[in-house]
This record gives sequence, structure tokens and C-alpha cells, in this order.
Amino acid sequence: MIPPSGSTAHRPIEIVLTGLWLLIGAGLVLRLWQAPTAAGNYDLDVDTYLHLGRRLLHGRLMYEEGFNAKWPIIQVLYAPSAWLGSIRAHRVLTLLLNIGSGLLLADAIRQLASRGLVPLRDGSLVPLGSAALFVIMSQKMLGGLSGHLHQFANAFLVLAVALLARQVPKPRRVGLAASGFTLFLAVAVRPNLLLPLLLVALALLSWPGSWSWRRRWEGLGWVTAGAGLGALLMGLPYLFLSDGLAKLWAGAVVLPLEWSAQRPGDSQSLGELLARVAGASVAGVELWMLLVIPLLGVLRLTRLASRGRAGARGRSLIVPLLSLVFLGGLILSFSTTHYWRHYVLMAIVPVVLIVAAGMAALEQSSSRGLRRTGAAFALVLSLILVNNLLVVETLDLGAGSRGPDAVEQDRQRLIEQLRNLPGEAGTFTSPQDFSLHWELDEPSSTVGVHPSWSLDPYGMRRSWATDQIGLAISEEQACAQLTDPRHRHLIWSRTGRGGRHSEAFLLECLSRDELSWREITQDLDLSSGAIRVFRREP
Repeated sequence: MIPPSGSTAHRPIEIVLTGLWLLIGAGLVLRLWQAPTAAGNYDLDVDTYLHLGRRLLHGRLMYEEGFNAKWPIIQVLYAPSAWLGSIRAHRVLTLLLNIGSGLLLADAIRQLASRGLVPLRDGSLVPLGSAALFVIMSQKMLGGLSGHLHQFANAFLVLAVALLARQVPKPRRVGLAASGFTLFLAVAVRPNLLLPLLLVALALLSWPGSWSWRRRWEGLGWVTAGAGLGALLMGLPYLFLSDGLAKLWAGAVVLPLEWSAQRPGDSQSLGELLARVAGASVAGVELWMLLVIPLLGVLRLTRLASRGRAGARGRSLIVPLLSLVFLGGLILSFSTTHYWRHYVLMAIVPVVLIVAAGMAALEQSSSRGLRRTGAAFALVLSLILVNNLLVVETLDLGAGSRGPDAVEQDRQRLIEQLRNLPGEAGTFTSPQDFSLHWELDEPSSTVGVHPSWSLDPYGMRRSWATDQIGLAISEEQACAQLTDPRHRHLIWSRTGRGGRHSEAFLLECLSRDELSWREITQDLDLSSGAIRVFRREP
């Protein structure tokens, strides 16, 4: 993907590769535009984040009326998409974020090269290829098209890399603090990033060099100060809420820790996690395949450093080796918490940096065979991606134009019916389908904002934190939130989850309620059998 370049002899392949990358970009745009937008065609987590973003637009903070095991920054990040009000708009914003982050990463690589940390030739295509690879991975890995929250974490990581690149060799306090601030934002989006960043910090502190221990610790102190400022700003709005700081502590710290500690059977060995990450697909190309040839370049840098060649040669190992440390820390963090397949999106930044450093080393090689190997790798990979993106998406044109299925027809019919009801008559709660809440801008009566958190939050035990937030730990709490008198309708989606998401539990709750509920599913002409609607009688 990222070719050795820089000499006149290589210019024809550079033109070809640039053209191929533009074709891949066209394929990504085509894929985005024709991707289905109905609920169920993207990660359902995104519905909960958009709902929380909607609530922020109404001045309601996380943990105040809704809970998800995330930090409050999620509301801010998804508020623009919630305001625009469509999944397609959210996908377009995410693609623009990816493109901007990719270009910023390309500039960071040039900055690192100017400081001797990446062995880059003048006029090299490595930075541009790195940007292209970043965008492709961000869009084509699992969760990418959904606009999952890892995209924002990666954007903050890239911004931190760009800021840190400008601190070499003469760091400025403001620059270091700004880097710490952006790193905190990345961790606030995805706390899994804390462990790999700590390992990278330890590796940097112990890295051989001319800096004294005092200067190293002083630099780390300014980075930490920037992170502390980020934490203070995140908590600032909660000062204006009754028991706001207690809710923030319970929702952002205590409950996620209790959740991780109480989740049974979720641990996987490091070997299993390494295999899952290495085997993650990028448009049909597994992650390890992207690294094989670039690692030859990293090995070349290692050999040069071991022979005691100029100090700059040893410095050029910093980027790939720290990226490997980051990847190892990321996999270790998965083993200590839990792992979902879309988590591999967090590996994009270190993988791209390894590829960039390795391909840059190959273009500097005195071996003609290595230079040609790198160029052939970039060409073959680009051709594969053109086929798997542009060709495949072109052949699929019109495939998504078929009409909605019965469930989606029911959803659209229900949305129109509720939208046309005035005021209190159109209020509802939908504990399994939060897309209805953000699409219709309606608050949910369940405190847990996700099907797994709404009625039976992972089977968690009652604690100070669950009481502070108001999670439905007991069946009585779940029933009370389901039948909350502030809403007129209860929308029940059949999910097959069982337990408190079973229809038996629903009917029992409705029978216990002192108010009368009547099923109006047939009145609304909903025929798929996947959705049931009940109305509270006045």
C-alpha cells in the first residue's frame, strides 16, 4: 500500500499507485452511499450513542437520566450526528473524520522524518500511502461503516502523534500539555487505550538517549498535566447537578469496574486474542498480511542499529518499536477486560505507523531486491483493494434498492404513527430498540441505554453505584421503569434474549401495573410479529 519511492525510476509506479488509491476512495464513497440505513444494518451500539447525543442537545447529561458503560465525552462526539438525524449523515461525518485524521497522520510522518525518526526520502509517497491505508482500515474493518466510537479515539491518537512529533528535539510545555490533553480524550473514548499508552510511556522513559532523567520526568509531568486538565473539563458540568460528582464517579469509574469484575466467562488467552487481532479483515486482507513486508524494513533498521551505524539509524526504530509495544499493550488490555471484534479498530494507528516506518526503510535500502519487493507489495495490495472495494461495490449497484423487509416496514409505519401524535399522546419507551428514541427525539424511561443495560444490566448485583445511577437491578425496578407513567406507549421488540426481555416478563409487569394497558399492534397494522405495541389507557 505504501511504496518505496523517491527516484526518477519509480515515478511511473507512483502515478499508478496514486490512481489506484483514488479508485479505492471512490469505492469507499460508493459503498457508503448505497449502504442500507435501516436499524439492524449497523452496530446497535451506535443507536445508544446517538440517543445520548440527542439528550445532550436537550441539556441532559449522561448518568443524570441515562447510563451506558462509557464516559460522558460520547455524548459530545455523537451530538452532531444526532442533530443531523440520519445514519447516512453520521457515516459521512465519520468518513470526513477519517480523511482528516489520515491527512494529519501523513503530516505527522513527515514531521517525524524531518527529525530523523522515520527514514523518509524526499518526495516519498509513504505519507500519502499511510493516509490512504488509515482511511481504508477505518472504513473497512468491522464497525467502521457504523461510525463506531473507536473512530474518534483514533482521531485523538493521531492528533496526539502529530503534536508530539513537533516536540522533537526541543519540547515545549504547551505542546506536551496539549498532547496529554488529546491522549486523555482518546482514553475517555476508549479506556482500553490507557494500558498501552502507559507501556509506551515507560518504554520512552527507559529509551537510550541524551535526555536526562530529570527532563524525561518533567516532560511526562506536562503530558500528565494536560490529561488532568481534560479530566477536570469532563467533570465540570457535573458540578451544576445535584449529586453530580457522585453520579459522575459512580457512572464513569465504579460501575464500569464492577461490570468488568462481575462479567463471567469473558476472558480469553493472549494467544487467542493475538490470533483474533492478526486475523482481522481489511477488505478481505487480514491484518498480518499488511505487516509481513513492512516488517522486513523494520528488521533492516534493527540490523543497522545493531551494527552501531549512526545514531539516527537507532532513532528510526523508535516509531515501529513503540507501535509494537502499543499493540502488545492493547491486546493485554483486552485480556484483562473483555473483547468484541470491533475493538480491533483501536489497532489502526500503530499498524499504520509500523507499515509507514517499514516501507520507508525499504525505499532507503541499498538492496535492489528489497526496494522491488516493497514496490511490488504496494502495487499488488492496491490492486486487491481496488477489486475488493470499487469493483465489488460497482457490481452491487442497485442491490440495496430492493424494498424494506416486513420488520422495517413495521418500524417505518410505527414511526409515522408516533410522529403524527400530538404531545404526550406520542410518548413511548422502547427498551430493545433505541433507534426509535433518537429518530423521534424521545427520552427513554429505562435508565440503562442499551438492550443489555435497560432491563437486566448484565445481571449485576446491587451496589452504591447502581443505586446512585438508578439501574434496574431488581425485577421490581425493571417493571417500574417499563411502566413509567410519563410515557403513553410501550414498544416491545422480540430479540430472543429471554429473562427480562421475554414476553412473559413483559406481560407480568403490565398485569401488575395499577394502570391499564392495551395492545394496539394490530390497530397499527404491524404484521411482522417482531414488534408489539401497548398503550396506557387514560
